[in-house]
Amino acid sequence: QNNSQTRTVPKLYLDHTAGMKHGGYVISTTEHSLKTATGWTRYCLQLEPGQERIFCVKEEAQYTCTLSGSGAISYFLEHNKDNPVVTEEVRRGLQGIVDRQNVLDMLDTIEDENCTERDYHMWQQSGVADKLSKEVMEKLEAQMTLEQKISQYTRSQAAKRDHVVKVFENQNRLRENIKSLEKVQNDTLVNRYLVDLNREEDDLIRVQKAIAEEEEKLFQCRQDLKHTKLAASDLAKKMRLLVAVPP
Repeated sequence: QNNSQTRTVPKLYLDHTAGMKHGGYVISTTEHSLKTATGWTRYCLQLEPGQERIFCVKEEAQYTCTLSGSGAISYFLEHNKDNPVVTEEVRRGLQGIVDRQNVLDMLDTIEDENCTERDYHMWQQSGVADKLSKEVMEKLEAQMTLEQKISQYTRSQAAKRDHVVKVFENQNRLRENIKSLEKVQNDTLVNRYLVDLNREEDDLIRVQKAIAEEEEKLFQCRQDLKHTKLAASDLAKKMRLLVAVPP
């Protein structure tokens, strides 16, 4: 910038040294160049009074890099969106490799019967689940539903067993109270304790019956889950035959 409002700067010299990475960059900007050597150029500019000027110098370098794995390719694509060197054809080819590997990774997880609810939702949110076949997705959805039921039954049974423990404690307390009144003529209080004891016994029978019923449901859900995971694994193996060989 020329801070003077009356005087022109006829010759402003700028020396630019190219970067040394990737075997050394080559300066490609020739406009206003006065002198050039390997990796270095001197430029000469003129600034009018009060003029502010931005002068860009372009450098070029040709180099190769190895991208190993879909993660490295994804990172490269993400950080080279506006790079003219990466043509649309190259971009589509690399993205195809990433998509294909993502599908293979999903199929690995499903084949090994290790798909979790977190995996399932992550695949859906990222959109990669759209690459799976309809049949595989249906099995995964069924698996998630069964696992939720198993979790619900497990929590319900834990709560009921805690309740059974409390019922036993109350029954013991009532029996102790009745025993303490054996030598005391207080039929009203004894009858009250007996009514409470009968009510606790009825509650105990009801809860234990509910636990047994849920045990049956839990067993069936676990059996269904085992068969569903196996079916999903078989479908994933068949789908791998179509995906494993690139087009």
